[in-house]
Amino acid sequence: MALVQNLISKDKYPTKCPYQMTPKGIAIHNTANDANAADEVAYMTRNYNEVSYHIAIDDVQAIQAIPFNRNAWHAGDGANGEGNRNYIAVEICYSLSGGDRFNKAEQRAAKEVAALLKQYNWTINNVKKHQDFSKKYCPHRTLDLGWQRFLNMIQAELSNLNKVNINKKENDVKVDYIIQYSNPVDQNIAEMMADRLNCPTINCLRPYAYYRQYKTVIAVGEAKNKSGYTNVEIKGSNRKETLDKAIEYLNKLGR
Repeated sequence: MALVQNLISKDKYPTKCPYQMTPKGIAIHNTANDANAADEVAYMTRNYNEVSYHIAIDDVQAIQAIPFNRNAWHAGDGANGEGNRNYIAVEICYSLSGGDRFNKAEQRAAKEVAALLKQYNWTINNVKKHQDFSKKYCPHRTLDLGWQRFLNMIQAELSNLNKVNINKKENDVKVDYIIQYSNPVDQNIAEMMADRLNCPTINCLRPYAYYRQYKTVIAVGEAKNKSGYTNVEIKGSNRKETLDKAIEYLNKLGR
């Protein structure tokens, strides 16, 4: 699942998120009321209180209000506090009354937190409760139900994500060749090689996320921003020399 982004305007940065941040982990909160995520975010973003958080989560959606590279005022540990300056704040909705809506919001939160752990290559040890920073009994309903229980929910979701990733890698189909270029003068050479090798070409100035599917990734000519998966480079001091090297490479392959 994906976060819905409804980011605050930059004119609110001085109040809500004035500092750059490289996050170290995730701090869990309960909202202590029964508003949904959209209403929580709308209230937080329109007022001028120095109270803020990155994500609000209910039983239907998770909404990001503050970029993860900006701090938020949520942990109650001061202007330079570890929580306020280094942790992504997650608010779980419907905690005042609890019940089924809260339970579902917690389940969604476990999924979203697990996704962030995977994104940042973190472990369950990077998940903290508000209480860890300021002694406040928060996330109150999550604590009442059992903190370790919630951590176990997150760990289960993270384990599932890692299993999916492993299976995806194992099932990747490996295709023999792809040819990259970036300079238009090299495109004809790349396309000639692609015809002989019966493979695709790609302008490597365009985003492309699937190079790992190819056994041999060839860069022709300048090939600026070529993939880190590149394992063959064909480049001469001029276009003719590049063409000669391309033909020589194809001849060695019997193509």
